[in-house]
Amino acid sequence: MCTIQTLLCVKQVKQDAAEEWDESMPLPGDIIEGFYICEIDIHGDEFFVPTKAKSELSSELAKINNQRIEVIWVKVRRGDAILKLRVRVVVERLSVLQKKYSIRAATDDRHVAVIGDLTSNECTELQEMSKSLVNVENRGFNKRGVNMTGR
Repeated sequence: MCTIQTLLCVKQVKQDAAEEWDESMPLPGDIIEGFYICEIDIHGDEFFVPTKAKSELSSELAKINNQRIEVIWVKVRRGDAILKLRVRVVVERLSVLQKKYSIRAATDDRHVAVIGDLTSNECTELQEMSKSLVNVENRGFNKRGVNMTGR
């Protein structure tokens, strides 16, 4: 039986105001390769903790949240580029006993990433949709946009 390899990926972003997105924020299709805890950007990769699955990242984010750490950095693969994004841990209460952890843009509290384990093809498809929404070359936005919430 063949198993399909999955990647840790941003499935969706819970923010409708796409014109307020920029390339420093997690975008749909970003493949999360790891994180590190530090206030400033470190240029080396030796401090990154690699992550391979949603459950693993969620567990690490819970630990970070319990330590009351304000900001972390995540390393994402977006197309051929590797980016370091400054983010905050966000907690969503599902019930009294159950919490769900994710990340949000450090610069915008409304920009919360929904993270999931997706196939490489699914991540690529989301990245293509994000590219048509965010005009990275001009650091502006394509006003036509794409509805990312339909996934």
